[in-house]
Amino acid sequence: EAAAGGAAAAAADGSSRAGTGDAAAGAAQPPRPPLSVPKEAVPDPVMAMLHEHAAFLHKCGELKLRDLMFAVRECLHADPQMAYHLWVIMFPIVWSTMEKNQQVTLAKPIIGLLSKEYHFKQAHLRPNVIQALLDGIAVSQPQPKLPPELIKFLGKTYNAWHIAIPLLESHVVMFPNDLRCFDALLELYKLLNEDDMLCGLWRRRCNSEVTKSALSFIQTGHLELAQELLGDAPRTVQPDKVSRSEQAMWIEQWVGCTKSLSQWDILEEYARETHNQELSLDCLWRLQDWIGLKQTLSSKVVQLEESPQMLMIKSYMALQESDTLSSDRCTSQAAIAALLRWWQLPEVASKPQAHLLQTFQQLVELREDTRVYADLAQGAAAKQEYPYQEVRDITDTWRLRIPNEWESMQHWQDLLMWRNHIYNTIITAFAPLAEANPQLHQLGYRDKAWSVNKLGAIATFHGHTDTCLSILNTMYGFSAMEVQEAFVKIREQARAYLERPAELMAGLNLLSTTNLDYFGAQHQSEIFRLKGCLLAQMKDTKAAHQSFFQSLYLWKQSAEAWLGWGRLCDELWDKNAAAGMPTPELLEYAVHSILQAVKLGHAPARGLLPRLLYLLSFDNNITASQEVQAQLMAQGAPPGPWLNVVGQAMERSGALELAPWVWLPWLPQLQMALARPEASLIKQILMTLALALPQAVYLPLRSFSFSLRDCIQRSATEFKDKQKQVAQLQSVCLAAQTKAREMPPDADGGVSQAALAAQQQALKAADAVRQMLTSLQHVEHVRAMEGRAFEHGRQVNDAVREKYPHLTTTLDALATEVSRAFVARQEERLLAVVNALLHRCYKLPFAGQHEVPDVLKKELLGVCRACFQDSNSSGKSRRASAGGSSLREEFVRDMHPENPNIPATLERLMDYLKAFRGRLLCEVEDKMSNSLRLEDEAPVLRDLPLVDIEMPGLYAAHVAAGEPPPKDGVVLLEAFGASVGIVRRAGASHRRLAFICSDGHVRHMLVQLSQNVPQQGTEERVAQVMRSLNRMLDAHAQSRSRALAWRVPMAVVIYPGTRLFEEDPSFITYGEAYDVNLLRYGRESDVPINVFKKRCANAAGDMTPHPTAEHIAEAAEKRLVAYHDVCERIVSENVFAQYVYKSLPSSNHLWAFKKTLCMHTALAGLLCRMLLLGGRTPFKVLIAKDTGCMAHTELILVYDERSGMLQNMEAVPFRLTRNLTSFFSGFGVEGIFCMAMVNAAQAILHKNTNIQHVLALFFRDDIVAWSGRRSTSKNTIVSGLKNEMIKSLVIKNSGAALARLREIAPSVAPEEVQHVLVGRESTVIHGVRALVEAATEPRNLCKMEATWHPWF
Repeated sequence: EAAAGGAAAAAADGSSRAGTGDAAAGAAQPPRPPLSVPKEAVPDPVMAMLHEHAAFLHKCGELKLRDLMFAVRECLHADPQMAYHLWVIMFPIVWSTMEKNQQVTLAKPIIGLLSKEYHFKQAHLRPNVIQALLDGIAVSQPQPKLPPELIKFLGKTYNAWHIAIPLLESHVVMFPNDLRCFDALLELYKLLNEDDMLCGLWRRRCNSEVTKSALSFIQTGHLELAQELLGDAPRTVQPDKVSRSEQAMWIEQWVGCTKSLSQWDILEEYARETHNQELSLDCLWRLQDWIGLKQTLSSKVVQLEESPQMLMIKSYMALQESDTLSSDRCTSQAAIAALLRWWQLPEVASKPQAHLLQTFQQLVELREDTRVYADLAQGAAAKQEYPYQEVRDITDTWRLRIPNEWESMQHWQDLLMWRNHIYNTIITAFAPLAEANPQLHQLGYRDKAWSVNKLGAIATFHGHTDTCLSILNTMYGFSAMEVQEAFVKIREQARAYLERPAELMAGLNLLSTTNLDYFGAQHQSEIFRLKGCLLAQMKDTKAAHQSFFQSLYLWKQSAEAWLGWGRLCDELWDKNAAAGMPTPELLEYAVHSILQAVKLGHAPARGLLPRLLYLLSFDNNITASQEVQAQLMAQGAPPGPWLNVVGQAMERSGALELAPWVWLPWLPQLQMALARPEASLIKQILMTLALALPQAVYLPLRSFSFSLRDCIQRSATEFKDKQKQVAQLQSVCLAAQTKAREMPPDADGGVSQAALAAQQQALKAADAVRQMLTSLQHVEHVRAMEGRAFEHGRQVNDAVREKYPHLTTTLDALATEVSRAFVARQEERLLAVVNALLHRCYKLPFAGQHEVPDVLKKELLGVCRACFQDSNSSGKSRRASAGGSSLREEFVRDMHPENPNIPATLERLMDYLKAFRGRLLCEVEDKMSNSLRLEDEAPVLRDLPLVDIEMPGLYAAHVAAGEPPPKDGVVLLEAFGASVGIVRRAGASHRRLAFICSDGHVRHMLVQLSQNVPQQGTEERVAQVMRSLNRMLDAHAQSRSRALAWRVPMAVVIYPGTRLFEEDPSFITYGEAYDVNLLRYGRESDVPINVFKKRCANAAGDMTPHPTAEHIAEAAEKRLVAYHDVCERIVSENVFAQYVYKSLPSSNHLWAFKKTLCMHTALAGLLCRMLLLGGRTPFKVLIAKDTGCMAHTELILVYDERSGMLQNMEAVPFRLTRNLTSFFSGFGVEGIFCMAMVNAAQAILHKNTNIQHVLALFFRDDIVAWSGRRSTSKNTIVSGLKNEMIKSLVIKNSGAALARLREIAPSVAPEEVQHVLVGRESTVIHGVRALVEAATEPRNLCKMEATWHPWF
């Protein structure tokens, strides 16, 4: 067992054999013949060496365990980590050797040992004895039953949190009726601020739909609905249907919601009625009831823990009484208590530490409060004018030192409410200075107003608009306010009303009754802008136009006003165009307004650039129906058509004068548009962009030009072939027509039957000629469009080469050398082909006993003719070894379909391929190490002069993420790493280059060759979508607080089919854990596949059922039985969990890895559902072992050939198999996975996001690429569909994708509260729960292909 575990751990640490994916899993080592040499032929020195070595081995063989123990004891005393890990390894082994009665007998002494008080001496040590004991118990099977209260105490006292939590989680699963385990686990989650896990545990355990809905509302940030639901629950839900702990949880969550909503008067009343002294103290200082607070603190009845929060309240009370010494003492005690808690927290985590960091900020400001009081006291005692510099500096610092906007409302209130009390003290102290020093007199008023307005703005950001209005109306407490802060208050009130559709009129009345005489032109402009936004939401478009006009008349530099007006015009244009009444003026206004906002540097306006590109593609030329034309002529307006409306508007509005970097995120769309009618304007934009940012544009545009050149060559060849076919058909048609005319009439003088037949033949020939001529015209059109696009791209590249000759020469040399020097060798390419053939065998719907199908024979013939006839190839492939050449020749000879000895059945063919793969793998690993030397492989790169060369792709990735260009300059490429890594994955071999950058980081890039060009384009577009979605997630409180974001690696295309792909060495495939597990038990990687297919097939080996309902149902049952058989006998549900446990250094790392991976898996599921991405096999999913981040390769979108709509080809919506759910645990799936999907969907669909424009541009290019693949000119960028058809498909696919997103987003209608209270099922997150059930349902999983590995 120890040896097997060591082997698995070595594989997890990156050994070469485990890194080869499934190629290594089933590879059998070729037998080596025994070596036999006569003794007389062995030289004497060699014989002496052999005798000496044999004596050494004999001596080692006589060693006993006691001989080893002395050295081990010395090492254990010297290194606590070694003692810790040795215990964790040894205890489970010894425990598993015991009998059941021995284990039961030993459990009680173990509990006694863990309960000893002397362990507390080691509580501050890392590691300590309790951690070692608990970790050893946690990995033992079966686990000894420990009291849950003991596990909880040990976990939080000895920093064994993430050892105790998995123990309790397993106990909750094994003993579902033991409420003590449940309560202990809840408390640990609560102490670590793992709110999502806590909610997931409750959702699995609760009995009431009220609890499920309330927790869902809380996790999605809709606290008003949760508060209403929890407040009404005790009155509407029967007490006998819920447990007391669940009712207590209602109260706890209601209190939390009420705190976040700043309803402290309600809380204080509740605390007084329930005698909750701790809550009462928390409310009294916020309500500034200092008398009540002092009485409560001095009461002998109050016996509360001396927590940091309680000590800070005492410090607040002391400061209120101007007792700075007592305040300092309480603050110091609170800091010590907080530091002790910090030391007790896990080393690798973020949630609990973030909460304590918030406490430390409050403690820092308490120290500063003491200085404020001291400075005020000195100023009051001074006889001459006192500067109060300490007060000025601290209040200025407080404006800068504020929490992140996505942090909890409770923390914002803790900070700003106490500051408001200090501001009140300053206002009181400076009251006599109203005439002597007006500026100092206004200091407290100004800062308090700023603080109140900031808190209101944060409440709106979190979606609590009612709280915002309450804070703005009541918290300030003075009638006088500076003009600037008064304006900010009005603006925040109006923004809150904008988020409340039922109260838009109240917001309009507020703005209409505001006296504008007090404000400057800029402030007046903003008020009119807000008025326009309110009117636009109220559908009063005429008044909204007038308000936006007035706003810009007052201040033309208002980017938000330009953007608001542009959005209004754009919405009206869409509405009128859909009604058949196009209004080009509105379109021009929309384009102009959006571009003006972009010019002024407004970030949300930059998000509408894809909208402009979409309008330029589909609404540039406008035509109207005859009825509309008649109406326009009657009104005296020109009837149309209107040509180049958007293009001219963009040119007049300064699209070419924008900062060039704003176009960089949309570079792939600009390149594709070179082959569209709007190419002339796009070329100018690209020229400006390329000349301003040559390093970010040159390589992608160069590769695009090369791909166009290849397309033109293919089109020219196809054009010549079709010309020949047309000539042949025309001659056949002419002959048929001549024959029809020459046919004699029948005996009656009429048309004979032979003549009729000849005429029909002539008509068919004429139809064939017409069809061929139409096809020829299409090919000619494609040639013309591709030629024009190539010419535009060439002109841009030539301009860059002319302006930057040294730079382009260096980049050309870099791209050429990378694509030349890192080509896989012959043995590696042969190994990749053998793996592909083996994978093809697995995908066929036939079991092993079936004969080799004809389609596979044709593929083998193509492989033998094409793939290995590379005698004319260049570069490294010529330096293949003799062994590789012989293997190649042997494979071609044995696998040629004409060979009579070719395997007759699939099973024998797969056995041959696996054996041959094993030989190839040995050949490759014996001759090639895990890394190569750069100076041997690519000397040109080593000597390349890297003068002012940027890190490829980094600048573009930074700008594409929505960030402006870095102010501290770009990151330059300093050198290349001396070693070139070899990455073998699923049979393919890639080289990994290390780029040493000027910022001190080393970035690793895979050189991916022979990529599928259309698929590479799809992956690039999907990466664009993910970057855009990340910006939306960052702008939403719930998603940003959970750090939800897709990991989007950099990808730089340097040649068609060749790219540099960012991948850290820590990344592995999800399937690697699967291979390591099978290797551990001596199984081949295809055993589950073969067993599954054999159980599903009939006697002849065919898995395809007859197309009848009865046979289809029977086949489905067979697949389900086979799936369960594989799960029970071959692949257990904890394969991945075991692999991760052995790969990570500690349980703390394991917990952080699990949470991150769970969220990334949820985001991957959301993307797969939205775009119907399929094919997520284990070897196409990459996971970073150090962080848990996830990346995906070989993304596939499938369109229906008839409708052009995205098609779902799989039975499950995304990958969430049993190994993943077992690793995440049921509580993690409920609490983290589901809510990550829900909150991400909620953020993407939030008001004013540009998701519909991003999807429209994505589908425009993807549908064009898809139609190009379907056309006779394969892989062309010119679509065979008309522009109107493409627009229709874009609208339909975008709408369907948004509809799938809305299914996942939470249902937060106010009536949902009443539905739940009357006993209906909760539907808040019904959509995501249905998807999770579909993804984990065995009946759906068994329908997946065997190569998808549904059991893993």
